[in-house]
Amino acid sequence: YDTQEYRVIGTPAWASSERYDVTFTADKSEISPDPKMPPNDLRAHMNRNKQRMQAVLRDRFGLVLRSEMRNLPVYKLTVAKNGLKLPLHDSAQLGPWPMQNNRSGHLISKAVTLEMIARNLSDQLDRPVIDETQLKGEYDFSLEWARHPDLSPDGFPSIFAALPDQLGLRLESSKGPVQVYVVEKLQRPSEN
Repeated sequence: YDTQEYRVIGTPAWASSERYDVTFTADKSEISPDPKMPPNDLRAHMNRNKQRMQAVLRDRFGLVLRSEMRNLPVYKLTVAKNGLKLPLHDSAQLGPWPMQNNRSGHLISKAVTLEMIARNLSDQLDRPVIDETQLKGEYDFSLEWARHPDLSPDGFPSIFAALPDQLGLRLESSKGPVQVYVVEKLQRPSEN
């Protein structure tokens, strides 16, 4: 469903602790994605696989969801008062795909939009981040922060301090409409 776990509400406790191996075969054979594949073809491939996984969840787990909007805590991503520090992407440096290499406390990005940055920050913070910068374009950057500032011996700042200092962006706590999925039905799958 291309959503974060915090946007799924009403999941039974067993679904968060039990693990399953799910294997399925596509109804049609497909070419595996490669770096030369055009971005639209890659997105189409990924969308088909999402639809297949949704069918497996519906057929094998009896999953029934409903989508609704709820007013929840969010972060608004804006330009910091000292201005943007994001360098524009040089298209000669990379092929057709944006790249984000994310490991704990370090994000390296090439050819990414502010919308993609907001999505990545949402994953890091377990809260929706809404891009309100109104900036278009693709950017390259490296961002380092302490995942747990109180336990950080290396002296890296929190993500809230790192964003304005390193990228010229800031996060502002707010509330806003968030699409969530409410689990109406989910059952343990039977064996094959």
